[in-house]
Amino acid sequence: MNYSGINDKEEAVHQYWSTVNRHCLSLFPEALREANGNNKDLTRQVNDLTTIRVSLEAERDNLAADLADTRDALSDAQARLDAANNALSALRSELENRLREKDDELENIR
Repeated sequence: MNYSGINDKEEAVHQYWSTVNRHCLSLFPEALREANGNNKDLTRQVNDLTTIRVSLEAERDNLAADLADTRDALSDAQARLDAANNALSALRSELENRLREKDDELENIR
């Protein structure tokens, strides 16, 4: 199969568009400068927004870690509170039993 005809056509199309591009550039130099300036501004804005996004993502991750630590601390504090309440309840029961025993002893003495 002969591809030389296809290559010649591709080259012709490439040359045509190169000529069109050069012609457009000569017709609209101010528009091109303005477009390039806008492109630079938009690129700078994208870079700024990317920097802000990265910073916010890092802050989000730090806050998520702090929240996880806080939840763990709360869970530990709740466990300690439950243990203290259980110990207090046991002590209360113990003291109530002793008080009843002492009341019974006093009744027996009378």
